[in-house]
Amino acid sequence: MVVVCCCSNTFQTVQDIGIKTWSFYRYSLTKEYHDKPSLAPPLIIVNHLWRILVYVYKRCGNKWESEDDFSKF
Repeated sequence: MVVVCCCSNTFQTVQDIGIKTWSFYRYSLTKEYHDKPSLAPPLIIVNHLWRILVYVYKRCGNKWESEDDFSKF
């Protein structure tokens, strides 16, 4: 009975580690796919310009929206 419990515990530990490892690799693959440019190399400059615009909007866009919120009152 003790041997069965030890084997079951070892199997569960290996299973948990396997799930964590699989989740990590799935996340890294998804992140790699997300970061990959969607256009071919000659047109990649368009993608870079789009990312710059999105970055600037996220950094400065919230400030502009918050100023407009106070002007409504």
